Amino acid sequence: MNEFPLGHRRGLTSLGLAAGLLFATPSDAATVTTATAFDGSNGAVPAQGNLLFDAQMLYGAAYAGGVADLGTIFQLPASGNASAIAIHSFSGADGEHPNGSLVADAQGNLYGTTAAGGASNLGTVFELVKPAVQGGKWTLTVLHSFTGPDGAHPAVGVSRGPDGSLYGVAYDGGNVPCVAFLGHPEGCGTVFKISAAGNFHILHTFSGFPLDGAGPGTNLVIDPAGVVIGTTNKATNSGDGGSLFTISPTGTFTNVTEFFPKARQGYPVGNIVRDPAGNVYGMTALAGGLGGPEQGAGIWEVTALSHKQLLLKILDRQVSKSGVVRDGAGNLLGTTTGSVMGAGVTGAGTVFALNAAGSAVTYVQLGTPNLAPVGGVILDPSGALWGTSSAGGQICQSSASPGAAGCGTVFKVVP
Repeated sequence: MNEFPLGHRRGLTSLGLAAGLLFATPSDAATVTTATAFDGSNGAVPAQGNLLFDAQMLYGAAYAGGVADLGTIFQLPASGNASAIAIHSFSGADGEHPNGSLVADAQGNLYGTTAAGGASNLGTVFELVKPAVQGGKWTLTVLHSFTGPDGAHPAVGVSRGPDGSLYGVAYDGGNVPCVAFLGHPEGCGTVFKISAAGNFHILHTFSGFPLDGAGPGTNLVIDPAGVVIGTTNKATNSGDGGSLFTISPTGTFTNVTEFFPKARQGYPVGNIVRDPAGNVYGMTALAGGLGGPEQGAGIWEVTALSHKQLLLKILDRQVSKSGVVRDGAGNLLGTTTGSVMGAGVTGAGTVFALNAAGSAVTYVQLGTPNLAPVGGVILDPSGALWGTSSAGGQICQSSASPGAAGCGTVFKVVP
């Protein structure tokens, strides 16, 4: 497969943070603080994505809350505990339920997606322009409203390519029938691009079994040569496992590999990353042994040179939707939301890291104030980890946060 960038396998080093701090064992002390607890007016149920660190400020998306309970984009000073401020509340026409990570341009403007709303209630891509004066009003522009043939329900945000274009996926929709896969009545999904000039292009429309799979559900990685790398959560065989694909700058689509379809090692979720050698890393949900129950989260690697799949670790009886990030030492970090056994997700969840030996080390148990982290973590320049919980915190009035679950939090882990 010519479009996948070649390289050599570069093993992970001993477990450490980007700043050089070392976590040798799970018992090493780490301090967890709740930086803010959402109250509904500023957001509720932070999205399945990572926070964005921009100078001294953190930005993120909350799936619900705000003026119309349709979600917010929020900011939070990274200098200490403070209330999150909603810099935009969605109203429907401009989108509903932002979900996924945000990206910023050189001017500090933010870009992301909503899973619904817009002209056809099928989701949007938006730009949120930073005010010229600190404390001023942010201005949202809908860059694209999905209509169905071009895609539907984007859910993982957008990525910025080396040419300044925005790249993303729509989980459903497309202009061809979705063959064999149930749950995609609007189509198998699309890969799209919005150029720096604002022009929308479909790079690929998925068509299902047995051709190219369905349901692109993780972020895209754009390599320095402009190759687009992504995943589907339904593969080209029976639908188990998902696949990793590339799209070349000239538009050639290639299915690189399928994810352990016979061993039931789950389907890709959350954030995927590429290392400098071209190897790609991520996580699968609902991983389990051959013939056994789906009972864990799998951490995987696809090597650049041979495109070999390596299942680096299964986090037994854990749920994760976060995917992974990679620190300066090459370790993989993410979150889990607790046990899959019994009645759904239980437990407060953890922040974990995986080292070169394949040992998953728990940085910290997050505790009841920070329940069910579905997003991942980021590292700030000091080496502290920041993430969000989708429950916990204070009770608020939001349709997405029933009962006493809480509206969610932003947490900080200091080694």
